[in-house]
Amino acid sequence: MPNRIIKESIRTSETIDKLSTFEETLFYRLIVSCDDYGRFDGRSSIVKGSCFPLKDNITRKNIDDALDKLASVGLVSLYEVDGKPFLLLPSWSKHQNIRAKKSKYPEPSKDMNASVCKCMQMNTNVPVIQSNPIQSESNPNPNPIEDSEDNLTAMAKQVIDHLNERTGSNYKYSASSMKGIKARLEDNFTVEDCFTVIDKKSDEWLDDPKMAQFLRPITLFRPSNFESYLNQPIVKKKTYSSNTKIELPEYMKKQKETGIQGSSEKATPEQINAALEIQRKMKERNNRK
Repeated sequence: MPNRIIKESIRTSETIDKLSTFEETLFYRLIVSCDDYGRFDGRSSIVKGSCFPLKDNITRKNIDDALDKLASVGLVSLYEVDGKPFLLLPSWSKHQNIRAKKSKYPEPSKDMNASVCKCMQMNTNVPVIQSNPIQSESNPNPNPIEDSEDNLTAMAKQVIDHLNERTGSNYKYSASSMKGIKARLEDNFTVEDCFTVIDKKSDEWLDDPKMAQFLRPITLFRPSNFESYLNQPIVKKKTYSSNTKIELPEYMKKQKETGIQGSSEKATPEQINAALEIQRKMKERNNRK
């Protein structure tokens, strides 16, 4: 379960102040129980088991009553899909990072009134006020349900942030930078898959001046590249111990036997670079003895 965010302004929220200690505790525990879209199973027995697994003295009625109160002040919206109860936290999309492409739970019906959700408790229909105690209370109209395009954009921004952090780049949230990322997410790859590609190719290319330029969204998330990058083996950099035996190339053996100037075989620039690298390793090994 990803980490969740609670802002300091919650301490002075008038909405939170209307709650009892138990109701406030349930609200915080719902924050860490809901999926990435702020939704959760609305059955009181499931809520109790998830939010208070070690509290045997808490009853389903306690949960029902607390959910009623949270719904009445607008902190929770209770709804039903195909006869099954669910809940959502209306201000979720404004404050939490969204990683998953799809919710574990169904969304409320599109024709549901934006300010009233059907309360699935035994005897009460509770109006839901779209208040937002977690953010600054200067914004009175938070959007309770983030549409799929907003979710896709939020996930793509996380990928851009990870790329910038991993490579020291400064890519913006531009349409060109996020186009390939969104396309891969729409192909049912995950944010974690995108992170994996960034990490693998950074390990492989970051120290190579020729290849480091390709640590960019257009290359990493191109459809012809992405899946092969994702599934490639992790590249492990070669290390040498003092006991490692280094085999010289044939042309170097000849040069060692006859002398570089006297060798009839002309080394290419690539061979020269390889020879210098091997000589450096051999020198390091000899210095450790």
